Amino acid sequence: MAQEWGEATGSSDGSSISIKTSPLGQRATARELFGSERGYIHPFVSVGGYYTDNLYNVDEDEVASPREESEWVGTITPGIWLAFPASRQQLLQMSTQNISPGGLEISRFKTDAERRSQAYALYSAEFNFHKNFPGEDVVNHRAEGMLLHNFRGGLTVELADVFEINHDEYATNVGSQRDEFKSNIVSLLGNYQISSKLRVRADFSLFSLNYDNAARNGFRDRDDTAVSGYVFFKVRPKTSLFLEYEFVDVVYDQDFSPDSVEHHYFGGVQWDVSAKSRGRFKAGYGQKDFDDPTIKDSDDFLLEFQFDHRFSPKTSGYIQAYRKTNETDVGEYKEIFTDSLQLGYAQKIRTKLNGAVNLYYVRDSYRGRGQTNGIQIDDRKDDYYSAGFSLGYDLQEWLALSLGYTFTLRDSNFNIFDYKDNTTFLSLTTAL
Repeated sequence: MAQEWGEATGSSDGSSISIKTSPLGQRATARELFGSERGYIHPFVSVGGYYTDNLYNVDEDEVASPREESEWVGTITPGIWLAFPASRQQLLQMSTQNISPGGLEISRFKTDAERRSQAYALYSAEFNFHKNFPGEDVVNHRAEGMLLHNFRGGLTVELADVFEINHDEYATNVGSQRDEFKSNIVSLLGNYQISSKLRVRADFSLFSLNYDNAARNGFRDRDDTAVSGYVFFKVRPKTSLFLEYEFVDVVYDQDFSPDSVEHHYFGGVQWDVSAKSRGRFKAGYGQKDFDDPTIKDSDDFLLEFQFDHRFSPKTSGYIQAYRKTNETDVGEYKEIFTDSLQLGYAQKIRTKLNGAVNLYYVRDSYRGRGQTNGIQIDDRKDDYYSAGFSLGYDLQEWLALSLGYTFTLRDSNFNIFDYKDNTTFLSLTTAL
């Protein structure tokens, strides 16, 4: 769940929390503190560390292994991104998440490119070094790219890809291990402006997920195909009403896991009033049909809300909320239904000093298959609460220091899955 503040980027790990990886994911980066210089090539590197009082995310009251452990973790995150023509900002915003059907935590906006054609690519790595538990050291990788072209006549085509080698957060399912996975999503988006008031959009994507440890997580390996269509009607110069249909086909590698298809029907409103305010609200009906006739299908009310607003040159905030069906990360359950709310606020305190506050609440409701090996499995409900803040100081135009604190609590109706964690972090980031 590595997330840079102010971006609605999501977690790519198995949890439905999008702020739930290394606490350094909440650092204020140099790019966010003072922006990037215009250019084709933008290298960056962040060096820092964090202290956690509950490395394995376990309940201190439960007699289990591992026990609650505190730890110091150092991190080095080098990377580079390129844009042609030159750009001052990273252009691709895709919130990937392993448990999301189709691979996206939340629907994406089309990329706004200033020029007729645009190319973009990024690679970053994150090296983690543990002081007391070196066996927990991991390296994560992310590569992404995008090609966009605005044709004459109102047609825009965008091709994007995100590839990750990453690790589940501790206590993602029923164990305390961090299992490595590889994921890839390729997305093709087409947008056509029919008239001054009417436009249509079509999306097609392929998502693949594979875990290295098949014994523990092989049941999660799968390939998804997602297709969606939109019709937008402009009711005001910067506001449109829309209808959306989405189809998702989920196919697992193992017969044990339940293949399914999903149908989503939405109505909503989207606005892009100015560079200061952008948002989307949609609500509708979702149906999940399982190939296995012994597993009960699901019908649910779905909702999504994304809102980013700059209140003043020094103040901004965002809201992200959704209700959706997710794939299970625990073999005894057929699916997860997730309710999520995230709030963020950023303030420029002084010329060189910035602050940010983040809050979130998530409920993961695990729905059972009924019986497993003749034993009735009760539904599981996990509530996540988290609050955090960060401060960033601009040492130089190209160098920023940030520090912060995060509190996370998971409250489950199965007490063995409860935990709480306090984390403090510090990082130094340079970016060109």
